[in-house]
Amino acid sequence: MVCFRFSASWSNGQNIDYFRTMAAEIRKQGFVLGWPTPMPNWDSAALHIPGRIWIALLLGILGPIAVIAAISQFKKPLPVPVFTIVVLWAVCVGTAVHGLLATPLAAAGISAVRGVKVQLVVPLVLGAVFLLTRAELRSFLDRPIRWKDIVFGLSAIAAFLAIYLIRSGNLPVLQVTDMERNLRDALETIFGARPRFKECVIGHPFLIAGLNRFRRQKGGGYFKDGRAMIAVGLIGPISIINTFAHVSAPYETGLLRTFHGFWIGILLSIPLSWWIERHFKRRPLPE
Repeated sequence: MVCFRFSASWSNGQNIDYFRTMAAEIRKQGFVLGWPTPMPNWDSAALHIPGRIWIALLLGILGPIAVIAAISQFKKPLPVPVFTIVVLWAVCVGTAVHGLLATPLAAAGISAVRGVKVQLVVPLVLGAVFLLTRAELRSFLDRPIRWKDIVFGLSAIAAFLAIYLIRSGNLPVLQVTDMERNLRDALETIFGARPRFKECVIGHPFLIAGLNRFRRQKGGGYFKDGRAMIAVGLIGPISIINTFAHVSAPYETGLLRTFHGFWIGILLSIPLSWWIERHFKRRPLPE
């Protein structure tokens, strides 16, 4: 069964023309179009697990935070091996989430999975806080409150979350441009499954660069020792788990997307790590 979802950025006529064009192309490939055969009953043990949706949401939130707890146990973490373990861990958590959320209606795209936005934001915020030491957290809480600090902080957080979320989902608030759509189609054709940009371009490179900095310099401040970059790098495992939460996509496709994001992220981390180390030598960041 092939499902077509009408584009919100096209008119009804454009959507119908696209549907007819695709139907003609499918017929040219030798397929016969007609009414689908009813699916047999879906016998899934996950359907009988009480609170399975809440369990999946809790796994999606705690999974990335567990990454922070593991990284803090390494004195001098090797960036690529630790990053590989993080990706494998995220795949395991994502597999469990996928199994808990996989129902007939969700797989067919009829029933939407709830709590996806929460799973994107909460572990990112909590992970950034958990990377603070007790002394840093105590010093921050003991600081005098100034209105300009509150306004600036809330504005910065709101701007970051807005940019982070408006491009998430199948129908993002900020529509995909034609150039980006062509790039996505090209990547889909080359790799078979398009890697997610926020993994291979943002999350994975920053996580590896942060681990590299964390290994080279212990202490010196949240920004100087790489912990801020590790916090940004949490976008990677969060995105991996989120990929498997979309149960309407085949599980194998999620694995392929994660694999391509994995090796592309490693490649992009090389120039990023080099630039960051050079930047610290020339002009160290403030603590």
